[in-house]
Amino acid sequence: MLVATPAEGCEFLCWTGDIGSASSTDASISVPVGSARQIQALFTSPHEPVTTAWKGGSSTVWDDPENWDNGVPQTGDDVIITNTSYARIILTHTTPRFNSLFVQNGKETPDASRTQTLVLTNWTTCLRANTITLGVGAVVTAAGPCYNETVPNRVWISAETLTVSSTAVIDANLCGYKSKGGQNVAGQGPAWADMESVGSTSAVGVYAGESAFLSLPTSVPYGSASQPEQPGSAGGSNNGCAGGAIRLDVSGTLTVDGRVTAGAMNKYNQNSACSGGGIWITCDKLTGSGMICANAVNCSERTGAATIQGGGGRVAVHYNPVSQAAETACNVRIEALTSIYTDYGYAKKYGIEKGEIKTFLYDCYDFDEDC
Repeated sequence: MLVATPAEGCEFLCWTGDIGSASSTDASISVPVGSARQIQALFTSPHEPVTTAWKGGSSTVWDDPENWDNGVPQTGDDVIITNTSYARIILTHTTPRFNSLFVQNGKETPDASRTQTLVLTNWTTCLRANTITLGVGAVVTAAGPCYNETVPNRVWISAETLTVSSTAVIDANLCGYKSKGGQNVAGQGPAWADMESVGSTSAVGVYAGESAFLSLPTSVPYGSASQPEQPGSAGGSNNGCAGGAIRLDVSGTLTVDGRVTAGAMNKYNQNSACSGGGIWITCDKLTGSGMICANAVNCSERTGAATIQGGGGRVAVHYNPVSQAAETACNVRIEALTSIYTDYGYAKKYGIEKGEIKTFLYDCYDFDEDC
């Protein structure tokens, strides 16, 4: 048992390193002792909240003080990232809970043609703030992809309110398991955990939905329909990448006018044989006119046709039915399809279950009770 005990006036933030399946934000954790591990406990010091803005420097590392005009963000700070250097800012651990976080490309003149990207590395990294606004050209993504022998990354955001503007993206496309390709090579990811090599370069990975190319060897569905936290799985073909994992914990309103995506392929690799990823959302209510997508095909470009398809991913949205019933501006499109560009188009609904609050589970499209 490891216990993180902060000094007087300080607060425990998170664990980093090889903590296995333990929670990074629990002060007390148990980890196996069969091998050497590198584990570090992070703490925050007493701090008067300030406004601090990213200015960029010689590195793109979040924790580098030279990158901020008023110090590395701490608990209660208002954090602004609007520089025009187009840097990919790297966050390697859970943040303190900020008062607010605003990300946009361009401070005075927003520019949607370029992006301001924040990259979350490690499975346990959580971006936390009371209010998070992803403005023009903002991208929050996960490092990736991964293989069976490596730990996956994901996008994990915790907020009271989260707004994804019309040109912003929470992006886990191609951030899941990656195919190694080659003859007699088994697929990558949880879908293949109980299967041996299928002996085919065209083996197909699935998550929830069936493959649209059923003549090829196919893995089996896996994971939880109500809590789809795992990334998508890859087939044994074409070195494609499956969709990654997104977890959004929003205690208030989630506004999606842009895109929340965990798709499996881009327009340059239509035959990836990889599945869509997993998107698990909890909110008081969902509003907006954007898209939430865990397709086995590209979620970004409405072009191309795949000939070797993986299965659709999983999307679960848990919301307060009273708050949602009063929301009249929800036109968010939700997809977890095998293909929407070929004659093999397939979408499957996994029904409704009761959770702590009313739970809708999506493996289909369109935000309504009949989907």
